[in-house]
Amino acid sequence: MPSLRMALPTRETWRRALGIVAAGGAVVFLLDCKHAYDVMQERSEASEKPCDPKEVAAVEMFYMEASLEEQLVDNATHEAQAEATQARADEEHDEALYKILRESVIFAAGGRAAMMQLAHPYVAQGISQHSNLKNGVQERFFRTFKYMFAMQYGTPEEAARASRVVRKLHNGVRGELEEDVGLFSKGHKYDAAHAHALLWVYLTLAESSIYIYELLVERLSEEAKDAFVASNNRFAARFFAVPETLLPVNAAALDAMVNAMVHSRVLAVGGTASRIDSFLWAPPKARFWPLMALTRWVSLCQLPPRLGEAFGGRKIGRMERMRAALVLGYVRFTYRLMPPSFRWLTAYLAQEERYGKTQSPAAKYLSQVSARVANLGLDALMPPRAQGQL
Repeated sequence: MPSLRMALPTRETWRRALGIVAAGGAVVFLLDCKHAYDVMQERSEASEKPCDPKEVAAVEMFYMEASLEEQLVDNATHEAQAEATQARADEEHDEALYKILRESVIFAAGGRAAMMQLAHPYVAQGISQHSNLKNGVQERFFRTFKYMFAMQYGTPEEAARASRVVRKLHNGVRGELEEDVGLFSKGHKYDAAHAHALLWVYLTLAESSIYIYELLVERLSEEAKDAFVASNNRFAARFFAVPETLLPVNAAALDAMVNAMVHSRVLAVGGTASRIDSFLWAPPKARFWPLMALTRWVSLCQLPPRLGEAFGGRKIGRMERMRAALVLGYVRFTYRLMPPSFRWLTAYLAQEERYGKTQSPAAKYLSQVSARVANLGLDALMPPRAQGQL
């Protein structure tokens, strides 16, 4: 009868097994890096393709030929759209929407979307004139996410309250541009309630969400992307009060609208946007500078090339995207190893429970751990005053 020692795997067997596991992990990691690079390169090439001059001219016309008053979204319109779309949202628990937005890694789209928004002079000037630049930039962006969360995952009462607060915050954010930038001359009047400026903010969030999901989670079919856009349009009507006639009808229309803006003179990075960008990426604690610098660089590599060059001061080519793909490939590799209850937002899981889907004790525990990890991240990225607001 063989001894127990002889029946156990030898040290050499363990070494070989670990070597096989490590080799397999390395292969998967490299495939994830390649996937990240492919998605980045595809989006970059799509942004550089010539855009229909008529579409670009139409975008610019909304800002130059129509009076500012004609382009504003009034409070009554916002209230009516918010109530109508919230009623539809309460009746439907849309899996097409939450399939993407429940993933916590979608927050990785925040840097890219924020920089695309800052390239719009109305957004940059509004933040410059109506925020304390030293710490108000980060507070403003995170406060926006707070109210977005309330409208996406809160009760009907919480969503309605958030809608009213957002409308109140936008009221009074108006003024004149302080510099010549892109299509606009110094002294050009702007208003935060401008329908097409609000539309641009929404487009950056919707397009970046799809992009990051495909980059770090999995590819989506055209049908899945179309369903997400259709569902997310209801959120645009509630949160941004964008007239429904302006919203993209599907994913192809979303991409076309973003590309038309990128190719237009409406988007331009002037001194105001550059100054706000520097404050946006300044962490409240010095030890987090390397992390924020890395995050900004990776976000630059994901921008449409024209905007990446404008913010970064250099042309970002294939080799630089390859290096960024190593970072993103690692994020994708580790993220996909996590269980859903750790990956998914705690707000989404709480919403699921309201719809009668109970979570196991293990899932609840992992969700709590995930929330604590997220709080550590907020501590790194946000000023203490802003944390209190969240």
